Amino acid sequence: MQETKLKDLLDTTLLPFGFERNKRGIPVYKRDFNGQTQEIGLRKGVTGGKEFSVYFEVPEEDTFYELSHLCPLKNSYWWPENLSEELANSLHKQLKDIALAYFNSNPKNSIANAHDIEVLQKLLLPENNFKKFEGGYWRIRGDVIDIIDIELLVNNLFAYIYLSVWHRELADENVEFNPKNITRITSCTTGNDRIDNNPNSTYFNVSKGLINITSQISSTITDYFDSIKTIDNVKDKVRPEFRCYIKSA
Repeated sequence: MQETKLKDLLDTTLLPFGFERNKRGIPVYKRDFNGQTQEIGLRKGVTGGKEFSVYFEVPEEDTFYELSHLCPLKNSYWWPENLSEELANSLHKQLKDIALAYFNSNPKNSIANAHDIEVLQKLLLPENNFKKFEGGYWRIRGDVIDIIDIELLVNNLFAYIYLSVWHRELADENVEFNPKNITRITSCTTGNDRIDNNPNSTYFNVSKGLINITSQISSTITDYFDSIKTIDNVKDKVRPEFRCYIKSA
């Protein structure tokens, strides 16, 4: 399988968009755009190996973000100097769909909160029985609670949509059964048409005019929740790292 040099991929992706790379040292790409310096670069790991994190930032804002094959914008990922085809495709997509989209965005297009994602408002229709809470939507079906937890990132331009469930018999006694008291212990992420799709399909651009959430997502969400009916179904959704805390999970 053919590999791609990390620097070569950055060159072919960024130089056509007006970025210039430094001539020496670890590659850093900069351009001036609308009177603002924009930067995408590599940072070397503390072990000194041939692996790098890929960050993007507007230096004057004093905040940087990282691209990741596993969870873009949410964790560090050490990209190898030689990229497999899968990693090369992943990084190329993120550079264009996240870093460049962020640089090209208009702050006026940021959404104010999770409820501004218009396509998800369909969940409030009477037949779906959801209602709002601060971070998303929730409902109770018998002894099961369904939670849609929308995490906004990077100045509210991007989002992850987490789905969680819990069962009344698993809840702490004397604690109200609502989203504020339920963790992401059973969480998964949703794409438009499937649950826990690959990471590059489960983050969304939610800026006005560029939103890539389709109307299909509502049925994806409700079909997932409707498949979970019993306490055993809920236990089956507990994430592996937490199963030791749940009896018979």
